[in-house]
Amino acid sequence: NIMLCSIAAVVITGTLYPLIADFIFDHKISVGAPFFNATVLPLAIPVFAVMTIAPGLAWKRANLWPALRRLWWAAIVAALVGLIAAYGAQKVLPALAFAGAVWIVFGAAVESIERIKLFRVPMGQSLSRLVGLRLSVWGTALGHAGMGVTVAGIAGMSMASERIVALHPGESALEAGYDWKLVELHDERGPNFVSRIATIEVTRDGAPFLTLHPSRRTFPTQRMTTTEAAIHTNGIRDLYAVLGEERDGVAVLRIHDNLLAPWIWFGALIMASGGALSLLDRRARVGAPQKAAVRPGAGSAVA
Repeated sequence: NIMLCSIAAVVITGTLYPLIADFIFDHKISVGAPFFNATVLPLAIPVFAVMTIAPGLAWKRANLWPALRRLWWAAIVAALVGLIAAYGAQKVLPALAFAGAVWIVFGAAVESIERIKLFRVPMGQSLSRLVGLRLSVWGTALGHAGMGVTVAGIAGMSMASERIVALHPGESALEAGYDWKLVELHDERGPNFVSRIATIEVTRDGAPFLTLHPSRRTFPTQRMTTTEAAIHTNGIRDLYAVLGEERDGVAVLRIHDNLLAPWIWFGALIMASGGALSLLDRRARVGAPQKAAVRPGAGSAVA
């Protein structure tokens, strides 16, 4: 908990400090990935390593070796996934992150399997134990598994790709194995704005895949322009396009392929559901102490 709170404090500081510095000191400061990589990773890696082992340790009488011995197959699977990711991504940090994600998720599963004594007692007894597990146990398992899913999403995002292209209508660009073709540009009027809308056809191996409609909105009264990204998600990756400025019939497009980006949000939802289940467990609640009733005359004894 201390380490997680420290990570949250670092993230909040890195996010808000540039705004505070600009407002108070009039200093323009940009905080990006290098800052968070240098500050969050040293705190996060020990957390990911320990959070799988900690549920198997008894309070004040912990024995580390039995807890590690139960996790041998989770360690093997995590190592295999890390090797496969390193071979496919050709990057060390994403491979380590994928291995850590598998380690966390499988570690949460191992703890639940140990509690229901799967394959050590008849299946009926295991199912009975599964149904009888406390909500706080389910909450712990889901919370840790959700963290693993989020880590996998972050690892996938480290392999995201982005490309900025300038296209005439009818031209196309290749990115992330997809062919992005700018079909047309047209205007549409809204209540208080004018939209410049692009139609982009995305194909894969010559087969139609999807159509995106990014736009730029111009508000004449406010003299302001905003961009409306067109995003497609399938639960595995986000494909999206952003329409930039247009000059002489050439449109600037920013196209993205964000691998496993939805998993970051899926993991957060899983963690939140785990926390909710833990709060619903009445047996894990600690009642507030109540004052004992004082009997009349109890404090007026005569010496």
